[in-house]
Amino acid sequence: MKPRYEKISLLIVTGYSGAGKTQCLKLLEDLDYYCVDNLPLPLLPQFTDLLLTRSIGRRHQNTAIVIDVRGGDPMADLQEYLATLQDKEIPYTILFFEASDEILVRRFSETRRKHPLSEGKGNLSAIITEKGMMKEIRAYANYIIDTTHFGMKDLKEKILSIVAFSGDPQSVSSMTINIISFGYKRGVPIDADLVFDVRFLPNPFYIEELKVLTGMDQSIQEFVMNNHDASVFLEKVTDFLTFLIPLYYQEGKTQLTVGFGCTGGRHRSVSVASVVTELLAKKGYNARLTHRDIHEEGGM
Repeated sequence: MKPRYEKISLLIVTGYSGAGKTQCLKLLEDLDYYCVDNLPLPLLPQFTDLLLTRSIGRRHQNTAIVIDVRGGDPMADLQEYLATLQDKEIPYTILFFEASDEILVRRFSETRRKHPLSEGKGNLSAIITEKGMMKEIRAYANYIIDTTHFGMKDLKEKILSIVAFSGDPQSVSSMTINIISFGYKRGVPIDADLVFDVRFLPNPFYIEELKVLTGMDQSIQEFVMNNHDASVFLEKVTDFLTFLIPLYYQEGKTQLTVGFGCTGGRHRSVSVASVVTELLAKKGYNARLTHRDIHEEGGM
């Protein structure tokens, strides 16, 4: 019987030295990928076992590894290692980075770095040798990315388009949406990307039996939300957020903080933030809720 594994997805980043693999890995880290650079291919089966059994971390569903000539001949028994991934039902995608000889030579010259195969030879000769070594894995690649004319913005857009829209499980649903309720009398959260003022809604503070409660209580939520204005606001703000979140994600943003504020941060903002968090969660978003001022005295 096969061991029971956790679900993960694997990006294999490979290609020519100086073609953009390191920059790609940095972008993937910003997208909450677990990244490993310069992994020798023979260690790939053991590494995936560690990931699958979660013995080296609590969440590595999206993992990226760089395999290239620094770890020796990356093509030795390639088919066998990829077959191992298929046998374990691990979906993988191979990204292959390349650039023209002239650009690669220029990049090594500008950074004053040595090509990993340049021992006893010049960079151009090393580049030609490397291309011969990488020919087979290039044929296996799902995506071949030529960075000859790429700047960082071009590279970022290309990587985002691949991981977000081309079959990889990494998606906008993995973006963290932090929902915060707060009171204006104690200031707007400094990390808020978007802020909504809900002081137009009916205020339970002025009703004696409701005043001591919070927006977490059912009676407060019913008082605040059971009216036409609240229903329209919820519909519009939810549509607004579901429109914006994918756009933020495409720009490389991995977290979005949305604040809902009322006067004291105990009643209206708590009710609205709770309902919006629930609605986003039902739509598949990774929404997290924080009530900053719910326990402060003197709220209104």
